[in-house]
Amino acid sequence: MSTSSAVPTVSIGLPVYNGARYLRQTLDSIVCQTFGDFELIISDNGSVDGSGEICREYAYRDSRIRYYCNDENLGASWNYNRVFELARGKYFRWAPADDCFAPESVQECVAVLDAYPEVVLCYPQTILIDSKGSTIRPYADNLDVRDLSPVARFRKVRERIGLVNVFYGLVRLDSLKQTALLGSYPGADIVLALELTLYGQFHEIPKPLFFRRMHEHASSSIKTVAGAQEFFDPKSRGHLFMRAWMHLSQHFASILRAPLSLASKAQLTAFLLRCAISMRHTLMEELAEAMRRPFLNAKRGHSR
Repeated sequence: MSTSSAVPTVSIGLPVYNGARYLRQTLDSIVCQTFGDFELIISDNGSVDGSGEICREYAYRDSRIRYYCNDENLGASWNYNRVFELARGKYFRWAPADDCFAPESVQECVAVLDAYPEVVLCYPQTILIDSKGSTIRPYADNLDVRDLSPVARFRKVRERIGLVNVFYGLVRLDSLKQTALLGSYPGADIVLALELTLYGQFHEIPKPLFFRRMHEHASSSIKTVAGAQEFFDPKSRGHLFMRAWMHLSQHFASILRAPLSLASKAQLTAFLLRCAISMRHTLMEELAEAMRRPFLNAKRGHSR
């Protein structure tokens, strides 16, 4: 493993688990960035497919790369938070092991964050690509939110957010430190993106510099709540997950934690209460399922 003692401007965190198929393409897109003052932190969640050999090869060749390997797969949330905890830069970006960035991506985002202190997150436009790297279509994130009010930013992002590509934008590391980071539950990236709106504006680079790969093994292809839950935290397999309640409670916690005025916190709390009323049927269904679960488990136990 190569190391560098200099503190970089940008930290890029790359969590990987059995990502050998696309890993070289991802790493090449990072090491070839026109902005060279960065460190790349790779955390391997116990891969068994050759990912480790590829990472060690790149770390040996490039002193900006630090490679760490865990003995077992502790889940995506643990791994994403791990690379952040090891970051030393002023700005931070997560990089999935199967996506790619245009050479000028980091440089363009750094220029915005340097020029506009009110911006907490800068992200480029997205192109969706397939397993072979061919373009599927441009994807409109529509999350360029420059409102001065954190209430307005939170509401707009909650209404517009889709594939959460902004999660792979460049963020101020000090602001990200104040959040709860990535929770170990499905949709935690949405919750974190919304929390970041409480710390500053979102700025979109009007150029397609992020290439998100859509393929059969991507996390976005997981169709069941149980499968997504296991992806984020393998130890949670079989546990009941109440998505609506979890997201709502985490949003409330984000508001309490944020350095906002009492007036802003009151407005955001009122907004979430209105959201809870509008989704009351979903909340009640989740409560009913939680109440039924012990009886169903007991019935299964007796039938064996």
